[in-house]
Amino acid sequence: MAGLFTSLMFASSVWSLNSDGLQSGDRTPQISENIIAFGRSNSRQRYLQQLEVADRFYSQGAISEAIKIQKEVKEAFTNTGTGRRRPIDDPAQLSGGASSYYRNGKSGLDENLITKALIPLQRLSEDYPEFIQGHIMLAQAARKFSDEDAKIVLKRPKLEVELEALERGSSIFPERKDLLDARLDAFLSYDKFIEASVTARQFALLFPDDPDSGKYLQRSEVYLNQHRKEIADKLLALGFFGSIFGGRDARLNIAAILSMSESDFGAFWAEQEKQKVEIITDPEIVNYVNRVGQKVAKSMGRNEFKYEFYVYKSDNEINAHTYPGGKVFIASGLMNALGTEAELAGLLGHEIGHAVLSHTYIKTIESIAAQGFGDFFGIGDLLAIQLAENSRTKEKQSDILGTRAIVASGYSADGMWNVTRVLKAAFGDGGQDYMSSHPAPSDRVGYLEDFITRNALNRYAYEGVSDYRNVLARLGGGNSDTIASGNSPNNGNAFSGNGTGKPASNSDRPRRGDRVAANSSTACQKGKVSVKGRQERDRVTVSLDGAFVANSCSSFTVNVRIKNDSDRSFTFVPGFVKVFSNNGDDLKSRLTMKKGYQPSAGVGETIEAEVQVFKHRWTNQANQDLVLELKEGSSVARVFRLAF
Repeated sequence: MAGLFTSLMFASSVWSLNSDGLQSGDRTPQISENIIAFGRSNSRQRYLQQLEVADRFYSQGAISEAIKIQKEVKEAFTNTGTGRRRPIDDPAQLSGGASSYYRNGKSGLDENLITKALIPLQRLSEDYPEFIQGHIMLAQAARKFSDEDAKIVLKRPKLEVELEALERGSSIFPERKDLLDARLDAFLSYDKFIEASVTARQFALLFPDDPDSGKYLQRSEVYLNQHRKEIADKLLALGFFGSIFGGRDARLNIAAILSMSESDFGAFWAEQEKQKVEIITDPEIVNYVNRVGQKVAKSMGRNEFKYEFYVYKSDNEINAHTYPGGKVFIASGLMNALGTEAELAGLLGHEIGHAVLSHTYIKTIESIAAQGFGDFFGIGDLLAIQLAENSRTKEKQSDILGTRAIVASGYSADGMWNVTRVLKAAFGDGGQDYMSSHPAPSDRVGYLEDFITRNALNRYAYEGVSDYRNVLARLGGGNSDTIASGNSPNNGNAFSGNGTGKPASNSDRPRRGDRVAANSSTACQKGKVSVKGRQERDRVTVSLDGAFVANSCSSFTVNVRIKNDSDRSFTFVPGFVKVFSNNGDDLKSRLTMKKGYQPSAGVGETIEAEVQVFKHRWTNQANQDLVLELKEGSSVARVFRLAF
């Protein structure tokens, strides 16, 4: 499936989706001299020392003394929240150009005059975003006319115009339910059920005190069920439960991905990530980060997720990123740049927010569906559209939801605010500010100050300086160098497999005893050859049973058999089965199911497939020094690697 997907911008990182899974493209903003100087500065050190003193007063119950110290050492907010635009609902309050655009646009709508309506309403929405009805009217105009007419006037599909207009208003006034309802109606009119579900859930989570919060949460579940039914119907339309052949493989692979639950989807990709990085396994670090993360996650409202937190060894990297279902990865470099537990909680709250608000999941689903299925699913317009939400809006949503959560967890409200100041020290306000799509740190400082001030959130609570410093000491020591092998201790992870993803790990490489030599001779043997390999995990056995070498000896096909003696079904995605060489290089390969089989083995069933390997010569050696890798597609995510 390599090449099928284009690069995707995810929640907290630049992600690319390819046959190796979701992982960073060039996602490593490096430690700069600025951030080193910031961390070592006298002012930063004094700041942390004073907060540690305040923590001691907190532990003794002397809250007023702790607050006094924090007020003395913490910088005052400069943003008082007075600069926020006020929404306009009455057209009579419009003046000058805005009034003219409104009159002409309304007249065009009433008279069904395309140009007269769309152009002034576009300008009204863009130039006067505080006028709520301007966005709704532009969306109505785009819906009313044909896509061809919209393309002539605005040079874009009407779906894009409609959703962009409503997002423009919602990004400024996210509390407005008239804009929310218009967005939901737009999504549903184009059968974008998962987007409607996520949007309704986001409102319920961001505005839990709104009297209609529960109603929107219920609607979210209704839309989610519609999405699942739609995917199931499309799987049937593709003949997913019949034979797989030819060009249908790619679509079926994508369909299998789309059919996963949000949690299983994220678990699958998190396993890919774990094999690309060195996961730190020091129990004190693992338990500490997990404790803070789980505490914050409890306040987020998505208890169906299994939250997992991983610190990976990359001391020169300032980065954290999240996979659907609450799988959070933090670079050790970013951990080292922070100074308090409250800052860590702020960071984790932000990352968990991306998962809770389904930012990562919805972005991926949209992009996979658009690029993989195209017009087959009747979503040709989506080829040019990702989501109606831009990345900066998502970052703001996660910042705000994360800030709510850390306050509910007992931390100072300015945890994420302080993280943005660290990021500003690292990157300034330039293009590389915590991954290029994020708002500049100064902007984030501003709207977080506004949010904390307007909601009277407590900046003067627990900071956790001492505990965090102890963790940093271990992070920089020899105990934190260990690469995870199999399950990461104390974090509840159910995956198996090594921590690097490359076959160099002796503990997870198929053992020599698993190999049976292929026939060899002085020249390449063509036709049928004997290849044997077998690996069993939790009563599921994957075995290799013979191969066929092409006359050119430059390609061959290996027979694969999967026997399921466990008490649950076993599924996998054919497009993610890989063959790689002894040095870890991926070979061009493709797995196809044999006639009558599907990539899912029920309890007690055996299924068969073939793996074709292209442009790799079959040698006359006893072993080909190759490894076939097959990964389960569910949350269990067992990994099988068979050498041959």
